[in-house]
Amino acid sequence: YKETNNSMKQFTLTMICVLLLTACVETSQKVSLRNECVNNLFVLVDKLIELQELNESSINYGAIYCESCSDYHTRASEAVLPFAVSYKESGDKKYLTSAIATGDWLIEQQLDNGSWHETPSTWTGTTVDQLIMMAAAYPLIKIELTKEQQTAWINSIRKASDWTVEFMNHEFASINYIATST
Repeated sequence: YKETNNSMKQFTLTMICVLLLTACVETSQKVSLRNECVNNLFVLVDKLIELQELNESSINYGAIYCESCSDYHTRASEAVLPFAVSYKESGDKKYLTSAIATGDWLIEQQLDNGSWHETPSTWTGTTVDQLIMMAAAYPLIKIELTKEQQTAWINSIRKASDWTVEFMNHEFASINYIATST
């Protein structure tokens, strides 16, 4: 039995290798990892846009709605960076609109001390994540922002940076937030 079992394992492994090699030989076209990643990015951000409040008269204009919680999470607005990258990759204004709207909404949610609550809770440790996304998205869309928006974004980024330096430490958050803060 043991010998038969080992032979079967060896046969199965050999067949898998043959199938993989055959697939590699038959696929002679090159696949661009970058293009595949960009295409996947569009799929994902298009789904987020379906959840985004894009009614300009809404107080939550720009926020991304969570159907599970029936709430708008500040963490979801970290999509500001994927929206901005999608705009830079495609030139499609719908991504620019979504990036600016969610960034502006996030700025409106910012507390006076520079942090953001992780809505619906009041923990503020994820401020480092919102900060990273806002700071990385800003140079990608800066020229598309009004002067007032540019000032608001810079002030928001600065306030969140100051909060991070003052409050982020090992007593407040776990090590991954400390590392992210750097």
